[in-house]
Amino acid sequence: MPLKRTAQLLGLDRDLAVGKRRLRATALARPVMEMVRRFCYSTDEQVAALHLGPVNGLDDQGAQYLAEVLLKRARWAWEDICSPAGRLPFQHDHYLKM
Repeated sequence: MPLKRTAQLLGLDRDLAVGKRRLRATALARPVMEMVRRFCYSTDEQVAALHLGPVNGLDDQGAQYLAEVLLKRARWAWEDICSPAGRLPFQHDHYLKM
C-alpha cells in the first residue's frame, strides 16, 4: 500500500514540526507502521511510545515528542490490523503477534 494511502487511513493530513525539522504528513505513516512492526517483535501487550525506532535528524527529545504524537495512531493501526474489516495491510508479523 502506498504511504499516501496509509497516511490517509491513519488520518495523517498535516505536516508536523519537530524542532527544526518539518515532517511531511505522508512521511509520518512510515514511523507509525514501524511502531506497529516493532511492537509485533516485542512481548509487550500494547503499542507504546518506546516502539518508535530511530528517526534521522531527531535528537532524543524530538524522537520522544514524535512518539507521543504518533502513539494514538499506532494503536489505532494495530486495532485496524486486528479487525476482520480492517483496511491496513495484514502481514505475517501481525499474525504471529496475535
